[in-house]
Amino acid sequence: MSSIALDTLKLARRLEQEAQFPQAQAEATATILADTVDEAALTRGHFDLKMAEIDARFAEIDTRFAKIDARFVEIDARFVEIDAKIDLKFAENDAKLAEIKAEISENKAKTEAGFAEIK
Repeated sequence: MSSIALDTLKLARRLEQEAQFPQAQAEATATILADTVDEAALTRGHFDLKMAEIDARFAEIDTRFAKIDARFVEIDARFVEIDAKIDLKFAENDAKLAEIKAEISENKAKTEAGFAEIK
């Protein structure tokens, strides 16, 4: 089902008349050329079929990317959760450090007061 119609009889006659091909050679050349053109011709149906295959592949790729995007959303949510936990731990540690600093200051003051009494 070629989209190009090749008149082999007309081609064979032209090869005989214009190129001085012998009749058998002209007919064989015309037939071979017609077969080659027919085999190599891209029909609209073939083009549409290939385009449909390409569209299906792109749809599959789009689906894969959508799944990857969804996984990134999940990962981002986990990072937000982990960041919140880390921030909470830092806040707890900062509070503990403040308590320790206060105790150290209190103990220092007591120690200095004790040494002052000894003198």
